[in-house]
Amino acid sequence: TLPAGPYKEGYTFSHWEKVDGEGGHGNVQNNLEYVARYTINTYKVSFIYGKNVYEEQWIQYGQSATAPGVELEGHTFVGWDKEFNFISGDLIVNAIFETNDYQVVFKDLESGDVYSTQTVKYGGKVSIPKSPQKEGYLFKKWKMIDGTEMIDFSFDTAIVGDTIIVAEFEGRPYTIYYYVNGQLYDTQ
Repeated sequence: TLPAGPYKEGYTFSHWEKVDGEGGHGNVQNNLEYVARYTINTYKVSFIYGKNVYEEQWIQYGQSATAPGVELEGHTFVGWDKEFNFISGDLIVNAIFETNDYQVVFKDLESGDVYSTQTVKYGGKVSIPKSPQKEGYLFKKWKMIDGTEMIDFSFDTAIVGDTIIVAEFEGRPYTIYYYVNGQLYDTQ
């Protein structure tokens, strides 16, 4: 009876192969020589972020996996949480991302004067700044430049990139008083 196959890291015993001698293992007529034969193990390497699987690869023992290109909107890829250059078992490799910071600038569209600037993480919201002052005008609302249009800005809007928000003003209403000989004559 042939013995059980010996252990070899990264391989699975396949069978004994006779390389020299006559007869079988049940009818031995002289010295017999057998060599253990193995198949190399293959392991699954999963590249993930959270619950998203970017790619799964089947890699033979001792080989390297190849990292896939990864992107996550509003984030910068930093690297992987572990090495994958000598695979010796199933492996889960997690992508590491940093959330991007964006600049939100509140300014006057005509003069270019900046009222305030806020740094906001991707998907975050800006704080409502103090209403700006402009001589001869009343602050009306904040508007956002969206391509070539100006749209009303909502402070519930998630910030997804550098953003310019401009103040909209309306002329301050003035009353004109007309006096004749010290007496109020008319107003407009």
